[in-house]
Amino acid sequence: MLEVEQGTSKAGKEWQKQYKDDVGLDITLDIGRDFQPVMYIGGSLKKDDFGEVSGIGSAVKVKLFFDELGIKLDDQEVLTQSINEDRFAAIVGMSFQRLSYVTKRKDNGKLQYSDFQNVLNVNKPKTELIDKFKESVSNGWIKSYKPELMEEQSPKFAEQEISDW
Repeated sequence: MLEVEQGTSKAGKEWQKQYKDDVGLDITLDIGRDFQPVMYIGGSLKKDDFGEVSGIGSAVKVKLFFDELGIKLDDQEVLTQSINEDRFAAIVGMSFQRLSYVTKRKDNGKLQYSDFQNVLNVNKPKTELIDKFKESVSNGWIKSYKPELMEEQSPKFAEQEISDW
């Protein structure tokens, strides 16, 4: 079972050496193994031509994470980058579904995976998450997905291809 061990808010994370998120979460996961991976969920606020914040932008992923766990996050908490610590206390022990995808082959020959930053309530069908992922890949929002590295290639996603951890 995958559940939240701990969650923290951060100003955002630099990734792909060219982007920096305005809002980010580090979610420490209890996956029932001898290690606890940290899942990052973040995004950028929408800005106008003058750099002023004009909307929630791709930081909506942070809000959607809490929504999937049944906690309604106010847009202002995301826009002001001030998520109340009580929100993190409330999600400890909660479970959700995540999707990890292949991004590269490491020097040791093993595959490296990244987490899709959308999650899904445990009571919803996994296919919803798969469909969101496929839409993100189709729209070019995920550029690091490398399905050709999988040993067994399949033209369709199957429910069992979503990692339970």
